[in-house]
Formats: sequence, C-alpha cells, structure tokens
Amino acid sequence: SNLPFLYRIHEVPDDEDTFKLKNILNIFWISFNLSKITPKTVSDLLIEINKSPKSILLSRLLLRSLKKAIYSEENKWHFGLWLAYYSHFTSPIRRYSDLIIHRIIKQKLSKKLDKFEISNLQDLLPKVARIVSDTEIRSQKLEFAVRDLMIAKYYEDKIWQEFDWMISWTIPAWFFVVLDNSTEWFVNIEEYLKQNKLKWYEYVENMMKFEINKNKSFQVWDFVKIKIKEVDLTSRRLNFELV
Repeated sequence: SNLPFLYRIHEVPDDEDTFKLKNILNIFWISFNLSKITPKTVSDLLIEINKSPKSILLSRLLLRSLKKAIYSEENKWHFGLWLAYYSHFTSPIRRYSDLIIHRIIKQKLSKKLDKFEISNLQDLLPKVARIVSDTEIRSQKLEFAVRDLMIAKYYEDKIWQEFDWMISWTIPAWFFVVLDNSTEWFVNIEEYLKQNKLKWYEYVENMMKFEINKNKSFQVWDFVKIKIKEVDLTSRRLNFELV
C-alpha cells in the first residue's frame, strides 16, 4: 500500500559494519565467508559461534557490530528479520508507535483516510518516527542507569575484594569487562595510565587491543584482575584498580 505508515527498520550492514565483524572473527580465529552478508549469513554465523565456549560473549560482539533498529516513516526493510514490511504491532499501552499504527489501521478500515488525513499523516509521521526513536534511546539510557545503580549496590559491601573479569569489548580510550554473573563494567584507559604513572598507549582497532608502554597489553577476551576500591551510589560508579 502507498498509505503513510510507521515502520520498524533495520538497515543492512554497511562496509564499516562488515569490517568490524570480520575483525572480531579474525581475532577469535573463526573462518567465515562475509562476502555477501544476509540474515542467513548471520544465522549460520550464530550457529558457528554457539560451538565456542565463549558463545555468549561472541554473540554480544556480533550484535554490537550490527546497526540498531529504529522507527521510520520510510520502508527500508528489516535486515534482522529479512522482511520487506515490518512494524511493531503490540498493545498500544506499550509504545506510542503502536498507537499511531492502530489509529491508521482503524482509519483505513472505517474509510476515514481521506486526502486531508493522508496529508496530515505524511507531515506527522517523520516527526513521530524521530521522537519515538529518540525516546527509545532515552529509555535505554534510563535502563542502563538503573542497572548501574543495582550493580553498585551489589558491590557496596565488597570493597577491596578482587575479581577476575574478562574484557568483553574495546573502543578507543575504553574497554569493557564482564564477570561470569553477567555484570559488565568499564575501564577508562587514561585513568589506568594515570593511576599507574604510565604515559603511553596505542589502540590497535583491528585487534581490539591496547598496547601499554610497549610491554603490556589489554585485548578483548583477556582476563584482568580488578580490586574494588570504592562504590559511589550517587554517580552509580564502581571505582577500582587493576591488580
């Protein structure tokens, strides 16, 4: 139909996304053909990843290398589901996007979608798509803030205890660490250098690795031992040092 509508789209990975994914697979010695990436490719890759003892971590890395789904008034396919037309269709109390869709469908069924209403929708839907996408991001940030607060409260009575964390992801100046209980946190490499009176580091992106003063490194999937120094509930932060 050419009627205005609100879609949930998931764009096809671009060359940069594919490059990130290739790097991840190379780091973990996983051989896989990504010359033409499709949902079937991703599905087959997940099957291959599930053979690894670190399948949960690898699945996270895979998802982080793909684009995020958003709302749009333009139909641009949904890569993850490989559907030409896709939109959320759940209870309207859950999402404003659903409520908009329900209204359009009701207007269509009741034959109230005249030229005036269609024109209004064409003007309205781009704004709605932007607002609900931004709202989703804000709600996720709130969810992360609550998660960080709960993590901080959990470790409040564990000051000076040591834990073995695995590096789960790296970006320039930061690396993320995860425990077996799925607690995930982050380390600022600049803070680490300052604490240890070090002056030099290099981030090797294609290896997801930090080279520190040429004699130490941190790479995804490495284990690091961390000692909890302080728990700040106000800022929802753990302050710790690498042992």
